[in-house]
Amino acid sequence: MSSEPSDDMNHRTLHQHGFFVLRNQIKVEDCHVETARQLMNKGGVCIFNHNESAYHNDNKRRQKTVRNKDMFGDLIHNIELLFNVEFPSLCRKKTWVVLKSYKGCRHQAAHCDYLPTKEFSECVDELVPLGAVVALEDNTPFHIWRHSVGMSTGKNAKSTIYPRETILLNKSDIIVFRGDLVHSGAGFPNSDNVRLHAYLDSPRVARKRDRTWLVARDAPDSVKKRLAMS
Repeated sequence: MSSEPSDDMNHRTLHQHGFFVLRNQIKVEDCHVETARQLMNKGGVCIFNHNESAYHNDNKRRQKTVRNKDMFGDLIHNIELLFNVEFPSLCRKKTWVVLKSYKGCRHQAAHCDYLPTKEFSECVDELVPLGAVVALEDNTPFHIWRHSVGMSTGKNAKSTIYPRETILLNKSDIIVFRGDLVHSGAGFPNSDNVRLHAYLDSPRVARKRDRTWLVARDAPDSVKKRLAMS
């Protein structure tokens, strides 16, 4: 019997803390890592990679859409099966990309992946859009601000100061997080890193491609003061 938390527990953690982590629930082979690297060798687009102390993109964080899931063998299908069977609330359209950080890549600015639209604000927990990162390599850090859900939409009006936390993922680990969780991709000062990222879109909330809610740009001062940046 699995020692992992139940779906109900993960559901509560997701909507209270803003995320949950699945440890070693899938098998990542060396061939999957090599496939991700080869895909990125064929191109990939730069994504934003500035932060609060470095205002210019260092161009060391790139992504490429996975057009054919079969190129990863059964890996992506097994991840989606895990979502669909164990976590029925995640049964929704999934868009997969490979993310690559090059050695020296710095951390991203704090942000949410989905804009705080009226549709998002009115969305019930079971239908909020989600994101997921799948570690293909050990020592894959990911920054989050626990309990920061609802700050972008104005539904979280608490005076609490939220510190930045680093979740360390190892090969085969998956973090699932709400579309309104404040987070940022971590830096990789010493090595390259490849990983998978999925957008778990909601039928109730449209996702605007290449648009994010940046704390430094879009949040009111009252929200900025509640998010410790280090």
